[in-house]
Amino acid sequence: MLHMNPQLGQKLAGKDVMNSSGAKLGTLFNVTLDMRTGELNKLLVTPVNEGPTAERPSYSKDAHGRYQIPVSNVKSISDYLIVS
Repeated sequence: MLHMNPQLGQKLAGKDVMNSSGAKLGTLFNVTLDMRTGELNKLLVTPVNEGPTAERPSYSKDAHGRYQIPVSNVKSISDYLIVS
């Protein structure tokens, strides 16, 4: 599980989020965390466009239509995030 670092949110905000095939899913809007433990829970990602495709898994969405991707799906963080 990923733990919160004071600069982590600033470093991740606005990064592109891609799946492991290289298709852009959207842009990172925010992360949710467990306030008690500091563990990151979900990435909130503003989608590029609506609807699942063969390249875009059907993640659950919040009330604003943003993907809720579990942090356990994060495979890599660099100039962008790669998720499964």
